[in-house]
Amino acid sequence: MSTRVEHQALDGSVVVLEAEQLQLDLPATGVQRWMVDGAEREFSSGLPPFGPGVAAQYGIDFTESYSMDGGTLQLGLGENHLPDPELGYDLTVPIVVGSWTGSRYCVVAHIPTDRTSSMLELFARFRLTETAIGVVMAPRDPGVSPSRANPPRLLKEVEGLGVLIISPIASGDLESLPSVVGAPTGSGEAFCDRTEQGVPYLRVVGRTAMIQVLPDPRRFGPSARSQEEAALLSRLRELRTEWRAA
Repeated sequence: MSTRVEHQALDGSVVVLEAEQLQLDLPATGVQRWMVDGAEREFSSGLPPFGPGVAAQYGIDFTESYSMDGGTLQLGLGENHLPDPELGYDLTVPIVVGSWTGSRYCVVAHIPTDRTSSMLELFARFRLTETAIGVVMAPRDPGVSPSRANPPRLLKEVEGLGVLIISPIASGDLESLPSVVGAPTGSGEAFCDRTEQGVPYLRVVGRTAMIQVLPDPRRFGPSARSQEEAALLSRLRELRTEWRAA
């Protein structure tokens, strides 16, 4: 008996995954970059613990709370330490983390500023709508548009495969493919490649989605042999993935 799950991308698209034996019950993280008055801003979605987790990475506690779009927007101010190899020390810049939480999901962003009001104004540029499978963001004014250089993505961990980075298929994806024929899978043709560290990963090109499969480095390190890659491909053959555009 197959298992089927659906996840909401922040742009309103729906990502469908289906498999017979793979476990698909882990949550997913949506990522969307928007151009806001010429500046690129990134938002991520996930389950409610995601927001405090991002804030904790910067040592931030939320100190402000506002009602917005049927949920609660929490804001916190802190510092981000950026290493500068040329100067030989860390640069310290202010950062604000904002987390909107609905009944089941949240949307998180962070921007380099010392004004929490800037984050409040940023979230106010969008309409946030919670669905049964995630959150949809929609611009409220013409000064906001999706980033053309960075399409929406969905990140999901699948036991036995690793982390999947799923995005809608684009013409540039097809142009960058090698001339060889890929291995057939349930989601499209798979092409093996390796990172700069020598760790194998797969690119799967389907009819509606491009998937990068990043295997668990504890199992597939730089010394991974061909039979291990073949085992990964075997598990991937049963996964069917579809990106349903909004």
